Amino acid sequence: MAIAAIAFVIAVAAREAGFFERADLAVHDRLVRSTYQAAPEDRFVIVLESEADLRRWKYPLSDEIFAQLLARILEADPAAVAIDKYRDVPVEPGTARLAELLRASDRVYWVKKFGSRPSEDVPTPAALDEKFAGCGDLVHDRDGIVRRGLLYVDDAQRVCYSLGYRLASHMARGKGLVFSIPKEDPDRYDLGKSHVRAFDSCDGPYAYADAAGFQVAFPSATRPSIQTIALSDVLDGKVPPERFRGKVVLFGSGAESLGDFFNVPALTAEGYEKVPGVAIHAIFASYLLQAADATAVTMRLAPRGVGLALAAIFAFAAAFVACARRSLPLTVAGFSAIGALLAIATLAMAHQGIFTAPTAAAVALSIAFVAGIVRSEWLERQGVLQKLSAPFKLTKRSLERVEEPAYSLDV
Repeated sequence: MAIAAIAFVIAVAAREAGFFERADLAVHDRLVRSTYQAAPEDRFVIVLESEADLRRWKYPLSDEIFAQLLARILEADPAAVAIDKYRDVPVEPGTARLAELLRASDRVYWVKKFGSRPSEDVPTPAALDEKFAGCGDLVHDRDGIVRRGLLYVDDAQRVCYSLGYRLASHMARGKGLVFSIPKEDPDRYDLGKSHVRAFDSCDGPYAYADAAGFQVAFPSATRPSIQTIALSDVLDGKVPPERFRGKVVLFGSGAESLGDFFNVPALTAEGYEKVPGVAIHAIFASYLLQAADATAVTMRLAPRGVGLALAAIFAFAAAFVACARRSLPLTVAGFSAIGALLAIATLAMAHQGIFTAPTAAAVALSIAFVAGIVRSEWLERQGVLQKLSAPFKLTKRSLERVEEPAYSLDV
């Protein structure tokens, strides 16, 4: 139908231009909350640096402070340790001791910066083996909120696996689970018992978003609760070893003055809240680990074609109902049923881990319905006018019966 086609084209054009992205992202966050439940994550612990720690231990932290911190944690036999603070240049005192600890350990990971070119990289401490380096790059959407994570970032010559990926992979190996890319399908990444696919720029709620590296969506809207410990408490020996034993321990900054904060979806007036960057690495690693052991549904953003198909189907359905020329209550009931079906379909897909963009479909069906109602009203009025004017119309036959009067003049 022409009405359905026009409604579809308008809705899709607006979607492709990015007009619906914010609305779709808001719906996406609600769907994530309905699918994933926030729960305590006892496999991870975060040691957080505060403003008080900066005043006490100074900024930047010396290598001796890092060495003391690592020694305290490693004594407790953790599964892994991750440092989310750049240290490309030694800061004496303690550089030799820190280097010795890094060379001797096979479970300490350190964040690095992947620059747009090699000269812009921020490397890890020189004593650390490159296989223990993890990129700290985080991906935020146009609204400034983090909903996607990187397995790795790369260019033609380099590849750098993210800090969250490194930690999840380390933990998964201990369970006999392997992270790998199938040679026959480079857009797929096997995570133990599950797999994910690389994000494409128009998947799910997005319209031509940055898809650099190997990105995947993760449920940042329902992040797990992770235990946090103050840096000074660790250095002062106030933390019992049991708090770290067998766990992944991450250290990063929560000091406001350092600005290492990122926005995640939240039920606030603004729709987001700030969390330290180290917490995002922990949340992402937790999600990858849950995906690997199949304790959580793997998030999949539906390809753009799914959203377009929904828009076409629901535009046609709305146009059909609106143009059927039924009574107004029946027409409105039909429209309501179609809208409810779209909501149910979107929710059902989300509960299977498939997240799509329903706004284009909702707009298409609304346009088709309104246009169909207008068309039906116009046709009905045209019919009434034809009936009213029928008695005043002369048919061809009646015209033929009308004869010209003959006049004669007798002289």
